[in-house]
Amino acid sequence: MEPSNPPIDLRQRANLYRRAVNIVVIGFGLVWLVIIQIRWMVFGVAPVGMDIFIGLAFLVILWALMLERRAVEAASAAEDPNDVFNHELEDVLASMADLMLVISSDGIIQQINRATLDTLGYSREQMIGQPLGFFLIHNGTNFSVADTLRQQNRLRVTRSFRAQSGHLLPMAVTYTPITRRGALQGVLCVAQNLSEVESIRAQLHLTNQRYNAAINYSRLGVFEYHPNTNALVVDSNLKLLLAGKSGEIKTLDDALMFIPMEDHHKLYTALNHVLNGKEDHIDVEVRAHSVSNGLRWLQVRGALSPGDGRLFGTLMDVTDRKVAQDSLASSDSVMGAVAHASELFLHSSDWERHLNDMLSELGRSVGVSRVYVFRNHLAADGRTLLTSQIAEWATTKELSQLDNPELQGVDYVRDGLERWMRELGANETIYGVIDAFPPQEQDFFGRQGIMSMLVAPIFVNNQWWGLIGFDDCNLPRVWSQSTIDAVQLAADLLGAAIFRADADRELESGREFILSIMNNLGQGVMVVDGTGKLVYVNPAYAQMIGLTPNELVDKRYTTEFTTDEDRDALEYNRGLRARGMVSSYTTHIRHIDGHLTEVLVTGVPRLVNGRYDGAYCVVADITERRKLEEQRFELLLERERVRLMSDFVRDISHEFRTPLSIIQTSLYLLKRKPDHPQANTRIDTIGAQAARLNRLVDDLMLMLELEQAEITPRPLSLNTLAGHVIEHIG
Repeated sequence: MEPSNPPIDLRQRANLYRRAVNIVVIGFGLVWLVIIQIRWMVFGVAPVGMDIFIGLAFLVILWALMLERRAVEAASAAEDPNDVFNHELEDVLASMADLMLVISSDGIIQQINRATLDTLGYSREQMIGQPLGFFLIHNGTNFSVADTLRQQNRLRVTRSFRAQSGHLLPMAVTYTPITRRGALQGVLCVAQNLSEVESIRAQLHLTNQRYNAAINYSRLGVFEYHPNTNALVVDSNLKLLLAGKSGEIKTLDDALMFIPMEDHHKLYTALNHVLNGKEDHIDVEVRAHSVSNGLRWLQVRGALSPGDGRLFGTLMDVTDRKVAQDSLASSDSVMGAVAHASELFLHSSDWERHLNDMLSELGRSVGVSRVYVFRNHLAADGRTLLTSQIAEWATTKELSQLDNPELQGVDYVRDGLERWMRELGANETIYGVIDAFPPQEQDFFGRQGIMSMLVAPIFVNNQWWGLIGFDDCNLPRVWSQSTIDAVQLAADLLGAAIFRADADRELESGREFILSIMNNLGQGVMVVDGTGKLVYVNPAYAQMIGLTPNELVDKRYTTEFTTDEDRDALEYNRGLRARGMVSSYTTHIRHIDGHLTEVLVTGVPRLVNGRYDGAYCVVADITERRKLEEQRFELLLERERVRLMSDFVRDISHEFRTPLSIIQTSLYLLKRKPDHPQANTRIDTIGAQAARLNRLVDDLMLMLELEQAEITPRPLSLNTLAGHVIEHIG
């Protein structure tokens, strides 16, 4: 720091010493008088001569001090007024942090403080005696400070000071006249550095931005409530959250329009407790209908201002937390309802019988107004996709839409639900507040009093079958993720149950068709397991044995209804089927009356869980076929006999003609020339041919005997037959 004026410092020190001596003397005298009083009044000791002497000395000293003070004041009064003024001014300048300059009426700098030198960077010698205008930038405005101050008491302008470094520093300059006995002695110039102010303003602006960003990010709203006038002032965040861009909130009644009636009592109770002094702050959670975001949960916190009784506070959007809490609270009941529905569908393929129970449990666990199921179908033209409600649960009879004709044969395209057909058909879930739906959908669902909706598609065997949905007719509900997952799970569960029912129905239809064929089939059918037990037999097979089908089940056909001679063939073919081969063989079935029926068995391997476990067998009674084969064989024999007879007659006629022709020729020659030398030879020829005729007659008679004889087939060795043929040919 620059040293101050030495005479001024000495004078100040002398004044301090003088005041200290005065205080000590006066204090000592007062203490002494108190002691005398206590001693006199308490102990009864009267003042002595010493006490009187000390008292007189104290009075003399006090009188001397008073005379010295008057002398100092007289000396001060005799001093030059300007010197006194300069001393006081120097004391003021040294104590100020702002730039302070004393200038003469013509603008020459006479005094400056240390802050001016530190801020501008000049030395005292560079500034004292210089005109102030040398260090100022007038910004195009120039006027006489002295003339102006003669007309007004104070002048405040903004100027830029030129620092030693060349930088321009913005300053707020205040000119104040310095007068002495009505005469203008000079001008006091106080300059406040606006660089720090601008920096502070920038920091404040940045802080406000961060504060606003923090409020927006934390979804805070700030309010001010005047209980006496019912006026309510809210910030832009809260106004936008509740009323939107075009709405207005000026009173508490305006805000209550967005809060459900069920929560009014809760809010009024908490507010009255604070206003009546029962609570020092308000902290309550209420619901609010947001124009753009549906139903929201708001946490209201605030406290009264001690001065004027106004209530200041914040509103925070805690919807996510409340939804999470509600989701956790209802998650067990919702999943319990889905699990119970799953159990119902698992133990029964009749999903329609358990559908209403499922909808009822889901509706009560989620707390909605309605739960329903729609089924898709085609219109009469075979191309237009429609949907109709087939089941519903509702909290009250008034809310039920099951008999609503508008919900039967709904055309997705015609009724403005084309978005549903597109998104549900893509296996996507639709949910939200109805006010946020497209206008056509708002009109369609508004007629049913729906405020919020959650719908999931039902797929059966990868085909869009229909939909299951939740309606809330009381509040624009914000659907939790657990509820969305639950309705999707319920849709998948219902789709699986419908698919199973359809599959069981098709399987039962196929089973009935097959049983109808089996029961009316002329051939026997039996199913045996791996141990040889009968699992199923049809009436035709049971008739071959003489028992009913139920009496044959669980019996072993290989030991009870076959012959010992056929068991080797049965075991052989059983081994073929065990290796996955289809086999056919003939065997005999023993009737209960003992007679045997020859049958042809065709067996196909039966697989259970991929492993061999018996066979499916078709049993054909070949008794009639055997008879037909025998008849066919006899017919073939008869045809062969006729053919042989024809060949024999043809051959024998030829054989008879030859000898007869020779005999006739020989007799003719003998008659003409009886004495011919060859007559004896001719007679011998006639005899030989007659003998030949006799043999032919014998062969013919043998043939007739063979024809009439009964031929019994017997086994013939092919080797022996081949030997006879070779011998005969060879």
